[in-house]
Amino acid sequence: MSVILDKIEVSYIKTHHNSDVWTKHIELEQKKKLNIFAPSGTGKTSLFNVIAAIIKPLKGQLFIEGKDIHSLKKDELVKLRKETISLIFQDLKLIPGLNVSENISILCPSLDTQEKNRLYDMMERLNILNIKDKYVSGLSEGEKQRTAIIRSLFRPFKYLIMDEPFSHLDDNNKKAALKLIEEEVTSNEAGLIMLSLHKTEGIDWDMQISL
Repeated sequence: MSVILDKIEVSYIKTHHNSDVWTKHIELEQKKKLNIFAPSGTGKTSLFNVIAAIIKPLKGQLFIEGKDIHSLKKDELVKLRKETISLIFQDLKLIPGLNVSENISILCPSLDTQEKNRLYDMMERLNILNIKDKYVSGLSEGEKQRTAIIRSLFRPFKYLIMDEPFSHLDDNNKKAALKLIEEEVTSNEAGLIMLSLHKTEGIDWDMQISL
């Protein structure tokens, strides 16, 4: 199984000549890890939105598990997102009316004892267990980011796709998050695509390329 970016181009990305991604053919097999890095304003979130099928590319195709996701029907796309990919958006997409625990477990609201223990272990490792009952509106940006990271890891996935997931984390929390991410990606036998401002250290990448 793989994710294939085949000569992707979007209408408002103007320059491609220095890119290792735009208009190129890239294939990421499951269990492989890809770090795509670039300065702000160069199209990382646009690429993320193409991979997540939020926007359609002007040219090119994106295949996940052999399916051109921009050609899928709505119910097929929902199924693919539910069963195959887990996302961390740059703006996080947390729900203000829910607390930290509820935001993380929103896709699996009825947790047994083992699942609760796993959830609390993740929260303790990223230093948010003490705010598990706190509502999103009262969180710092770093606390929100760690909540979103755990939410993406708590559900099963075959590909984890992350858009600048550490922008508000200090070094210690970033290291803890990277360790947890690598463990969960390995446990799920999943692929990882991380978009970042710079080359990200702390993960054994299969590819690091410039957008």
